[in-house]
Amino acid sequence: MSRSTLLECWTKFLDGGALSSEELEELRACLDQDPAIRQVLLDDWALDGLLRSRVLDEETGRRFTAGMTTLLAAQADQGRFAERLRAAIGRSPRAPVERRRRTWQPLALAAGLLVTVLGAWSWGHGWLAGREEEPTIAGNHQTVHPGDVLHLEPQVELVWRDGTRAVVQSSATIALMANGQGKHLTVDAGSLRIHAAPQPAAHPMAISSRYATATVVGTDFTFAVTGAEARLEVEHGSVRFGIGDGRDLLVSAGSSALADRFGARDAAGPLFHWSADSASSPSPSSGRLGKAPDGQPCLVATDTAGLTVINFIRSNGWFASDPRSIVTCRVWIGKQVAWAGFYFQDTSHQHHAQWHLPLDIRGAWRDLRFSLADVVRTNGPPLAPGDIIEYFMLQAQFAPSAEIFLKDLKVSAPSLLTSAPR
Repeated sequence: MSRSTLLECWTKFLDGGALSSEELEELRACLDQDPAIRQVLLDDWALDGLLRSRVLDEETGRRFTAGMTTLLAAQADQGRFAERLRAAIGRSPRAPVERRRRTWQPLALAAGLLVTVLGAWSWGHGWLAGREEEPTIAGNHQTVHPGDVLHLEPQVELVWRDGTRAVVQSSATIALMANGQGKHLTVDAGSLRIHAAPQPAAHPMAISSRYATATVVGTDFTFAVTGAEARLEVEHGSVRFGIGDGRDLLVSAGSSALADRFGARDAAGPLFHWSADSASSPSPSSGRLGKAPDGQPCLVATDTAGLTVINFIRSNGWFASDPRSIVTCRVWIGKQVAWAGFYFQDTSHQHHAQWHLPLDIRGAWRDLRFSLADVVRTNGPPLAPGDIIEYFMLQAQFAPSAEIFLKDLKVSAPSLLTSAPR
């Protein structure tokens, strides 16, 4: 029986039409000859979940159950299947879903069920790939479809056919996305604990928030989202975490990371970090990669408007100012320097501050450490707690007679204070 003929027979049968004995025999033959179709029909999880996500009138339910019983008469577990099917049609509890597809008429219902049956049959041919990425809600087997937005309470569990599970730990608002590349959830708020079965390398699972995306091919982790940040804690395996800008973190077992308006970073690490030893360090707006007089790789300041400058600029800011935060750096100041220091400016361009480097440190690498409480006012209102730092600059006067070499620069939050850089 060709696909088009099978489609026609199934549509006719599920819409209540009578099949000839020859057509019915051919359908039975398809079940006997193709294990994929037979398995889908006997798969309680898939059919139960699919039926629960549709609104069936009683007559349609009776016709479907009777027809399915006839088709599966030769199958060993036909009785259990028919009973579960009847029970599924009669059950009604559902998780709250904001965006739900409209109720289908019997013909559309037939086509939908046909998609499920033929999806497994033609899976090896790449036909209708991705249906298996729709999870169900454990316990009531409600299928979640792309575009559905669910408000879930703790302990509710989403289950995929490959064994992947997502358990709600705190009330969560999530949506299933259709990207054609694998499992993809977005989390607007709440916390999920994920057990991801091994995923195809080309089609990893993705859990997204407004701040960052966690991408996995098989692991256990927790993904929690609030209005201010997304936090990732990995129990087993490893997870790629970030916004896909080439600086994503690889978070390993036993480690955690967070993402907020300032980007993704190690949850136990600094607010800001540039290091000559790190390929993921932020790019400076002024300054270039080079070598210090002793040959060590570092940032070399460039001449800008009469100053020798290494400048980091980002319009949405690098971090929030907190007087308790600590700045550590390893610098080399050379040649004729009249003044050198750090300069800070907030995103409103109204608040400014400086910290002056002692000029007796010239001629070699020096480790420096100061707090944001040590900065002094300059060029206007002082830097205030909570200001978002947009300009983070190390500068010296006067160009081109001054030199600045920077090997490491770090800003640590009050709870993560560190000593001088290595």
